[in-house]
Amino acid sequence: MASLANPKSYFHARSVSLPFKPNPLIPQAEDRLRKIRSSEAATTCSFSSVSGMISGLTDFYDSIDDLLLLPHTQKALVQVGRDEVLERFLGLLDICSTSKDVVARTKETVQELHSALRRRRAMNWH
Repeated sequence: MASLANPKSYFHARSVSLPFKPNPLIPQAEDRLRKIRSSEAATTCSFSSVSGMISGLTDFYDSIDDLLLLPHTQKALVQVGRDEVLERFLGLLDICSTSKDVVARTKETVQELHSALRRRRAMNWH
């Protein structure tokens, strides 16, 4: 049992940290991107080099597509999408609030003009 004289030992708890194992698709995509960049630096412009670059781009896009289909990537994209929709919705609410204020002020001004016209007419009749 831990003593009260040593508070660190009293609150000490062990945690299990599992080693992080990256998804194999990430290094694969990075490797394909490195290959594209190295072929891009080459000065030759033959049909085979262009064909190789296009093939490398295709492989890279396939890797990115595979990464985008992962569940944790989908969750992150959904969250970003929700945040963007929320931001746009809040902006729209601000616009509606401002529009409501403008309409209310315009209505007050129109009522004041109507009152002024009625007073003027009343003064002209007398």
